[in-house]
Amino acid sequence: MTRIFTFAAILSLMATSSAAQAPAVPAIDRLIAALPDSETHSPVDRARIESDLARLSALNPGKSDAIRPILEAEELCGTRAVEAATLKVIREVATLMGAQKVARLTALYESEDSRLLDRLMTKSGSGDSLSDAEVGEMGRIFATYPFAEFRSGTRERSAVIDQNQDFVAAVLQCNAARDAAYRRARIRTE
Repeated sequence: MTRIFTFAAILSLMATSSAAQAPAVPAIDRLIAALPDSETHSPVDRARIESDLARLSALNPGKSDAIRPILEAEELCGTRAVEAATLKVIREVATLMGAQKVARLTALYESEDSRLLDRLMTKSGSGDSLSDAEVGEMGRIFATYPFAEFRSGTRERSAVIDQNQDFVAAVLQCNAARDAAYRRARIRTE
């Protein structure tokens, strides 16, 4: 009986210690709230809408007014699917990172360091050289916050987003709604 109790106690301690490591949902929600919109929201692709509108209007003269809302609804639906998948990826990565790193990452996004990092990465990404002081600031930020781990984790998971069943199902629903709207409005697509 003592062995069973000891084994159960060990399991209980293991469960308690691993639960303490995982960030609580409110901590992840706070991180998501702190992220810039560019990390969680997808822009509407107006150029694609206009291109598709021109193509479909040529196939369906006089029906541009019926086509545009269908294209806009499809774009909004697809954008929501991408955003939902993005939030799922962020939640998965944050959970794997653990409570302490999520707290430090949230602190980054709630601080001026986030805006500084964004400016430095934009400058570096555009081909401009960073000064020694700017390189030092970027190094300080990377050493202080788990930004690189978070970015790497989200990129890895986002690269295979098309294998996410929820995302694929959402996109298929968007396509089905679009196709049904085309049929109702008698819009030719080919």
